[in-house]
Amino acid sequence: MSEHYLSFVSLTYVYKAREILKRHGIASRVIPTPKSVGRAGCSYSLVPSGDSLEAAQILKNAGIRVIHVQ
Repeated sequence: MSEHYLSFVSLTYVYKAREILKRHGIASRVIPTPKSVGRAGCSYSLVPSGDSLEAAQILKNAGIRVIHVQ
């Protein structure tokens, strides 16, 4: 099973997103965004335990912008 990444504009949004997913019963972990996935510079991503598209939709509905889903 491959990992899917949700990338955000800042570390603050990563932690907000993690808390929102947790409230929806989706565990996730914070990781530095892999170079193959991320933009230039330092960024962080979440790796959700479940469906990444579902997680991204939950976050969108909560007003959290996900910049990249892979």
